[in-house]
Amino acid sequence: MTPPLVSVVIPTRNRKEFLQDALRSVVQQTYKNLQIIVHDNNSSDGTKEYIDDLIQDPRVEYHVSNTDLPMVENWNAAFSYVKGEYFVRLDDDNIYYPDFIESAVEQIHKHYLASISYASLIVHLEHRLQLLFMPTSDVHVLSPEESIYLEYFALTDSNYTLYSTVVIREIFRNENAYQTTLPDRYMNYRIADSIDELHLRVGVTTAVKAITRFDYRPRISPDRSMFSFKNYLAVQPETVRSAMDCQDNFAMHRICTLWFFRDDVENVRIREYIDSHLTSKKLYRTAMLMGEIAQMRIAYSFAEIRIMYQYAVNVLWDLFRNTSERIEHEYAWVMIISFTRDTLLRTGASIAVILTGKKRSGEIVDKRFGDAIVQRALRGEYVSTSGMRPIHGSLRALLDSIRVESRKTREATAQA
Repeated sequence: MTPPLVSVVIPTRNRKEFLQDALRSVVQQTYKNLQIIVHDNNSSDGTKEYIDDLIQDPRVEYHVSNTDLPMVENWNAAFSYVKGEYFVRLDDDNIYYPDFIESAVEQIHKHYLASISYASLIVHLEHRLQLLFMPTSDVHVLSPEESIYLEYFALTDSNYTLYSTVVIREIFRNENAYQTTLPDRYMNYRIADSIDELHLRVGVTTAVKAITRFDYRPRISPDRSMFSFKNYLAVQPETVRSAMDCQDNFAMHRICTLWFFRDDVENVRIREYIDSHLTSKKLYRTAMLMGEIAQMRIAYSFAEIRIMYQYAVNVLWDLFRNTSERIEHEYAWVMIISFTRDTLLRTGASIAVILTGKKRSGEIVDKRFGDAIVQRALRGEYVSTSGMRPIHGSLRALLDSIRVESRKTREATAQA
């Protein structure tokens, strides 16, 4: 019997060297029945010529837009070509280990899943490797609350999630599959909301089957010579929805994506869970302000320290007014303590920088470390993760804690 067709969608723009590695990792998959869709968003760096040898593979389709598209439109254009029973979208800077798709299809069939998410080895700018969770081969079937929690805190990644195409098209009937400036997150929220209604089984495993690269883009650009104060009271969801660059205060885009979803969802239990265990809508603006401060990292002048404190005063005012609410999973009163401590530490570091006359220079991007890891993976070598200390420990333990909290919310909602 012919194995099901799997579509791999790779949107790209002016990153031909990264794309070459990503595409090679797909072409070399042990699973062979593939439709590989490269959707080029009007690149001007000679992308097509650079990957010409890989395009010769009959499974590869190369589509190009003749105009510059917003990211979400490029993703939807690529998705429109999907023919597979299953599909996965791969960012052009990440790669798969050779058996990722074969393993994912096997687990979907074994556990009757609508989707399955795998883990990746994370390559950081600072030349270090990291894992989110302790790697195991266990497959966990998620509740709506667990799925939303993992998505909100970026503990799963759609780059390494194989989806049932028919399920996605059923959920987004008469709509674009990708929406908002964080379209994959919004998609996963909508899947979570459909788990009970459509009787879906959504799986996740911490088995490492991919490489995530965070070593090519500096977080602070040297040309950002001065930070400015932004009035987040004036931020409206539709303003963010139409923005193209989600790297501009990523926290703002993350909270606005949750905002869109929370306001659209009809399930009272899910809204209650978001408000009481993730971030209360009363503190959405506060989360945006905190994201702006985090992006500053350090001030290089007393004028910037003043701006930082403008943000800090607004944050603390909001937290003091809502001490019993949750923000980023913490109670506001707990966040007051940690935020005050972090602000004082940031101030001390900033003053030291100012007094020594150090200037903002951005971060030097050295791709050699990441390139070496990627090339090993492309040769089929699994990079050893033994001895690595995962950031979040055991996924099973985290899911157990989420289940306890979500059960309390369900009981409270039922009583109401």
